[in-house]
Amino acid sequence: MRWRILLGDNEVTARISELERIEADLDALDARQHQARLEMIRIAKQANLSERVIADVLGVSHQRVNQLANGS
Repeated sequence: MRWRILLGDNEVTARISELERIEADLDALDARQHQARLEMIRIAKQANLSERVIADVLGVSHQRVNQLANGS
């Protein structure tokens, strides 16, 4: 069975499908961003950079760097 979604006189099925695809893409990008951030924190800590410097580079708080570095 295939559904069609109507809002008043507007058929919005394709728009809703596109929105769902975009949201899935954003979720995947968010996961990639998180992994890349963790990798950068690991590399920067191995280079003995402070969490404040790492935070400045990544554009997050030093508290967030600490959380991510410690798996929180």
